[in-house]
Amino acid sequence: MISLSEYSVGVVLSRSLHSTVYEGRRLADGLAVVLKVREDEQLSRAKIETQREYAILQRLTGTGIVRPVELIEKGSTPVMVLEQFDGVSLVGRCQFRERDA
Repeated sequence: MISLSEYSVGVVLSRSLHSTVYEGRRLADGLAVVLKVREDEQLSRAKIETQREYAILQRLTGTGIVRPVELIEKGSTPVMVLEQFDGVSLVGRCQFRERDA
């Protein structure tokens, strides 16, 4: 589990080969967030990919699109902070559709 001074870090929401996603809360104002932590052996590549993903999310607008809060580094590990909102993940949506098919 990661420790960040500006955020309380909660349970793991998902884990993949290159990242772990945690539930969290910003301590300054209580904002519910999602913390996406890159866990890649090649940190330079992970930083570039995380910066690219963050930049794309900043440009996207619309209902149902997660908004980025900030991009930080814990040591040399990139952490993308995203606003948390109620909804179903893309993976959950696909599993739901497969089950109903």
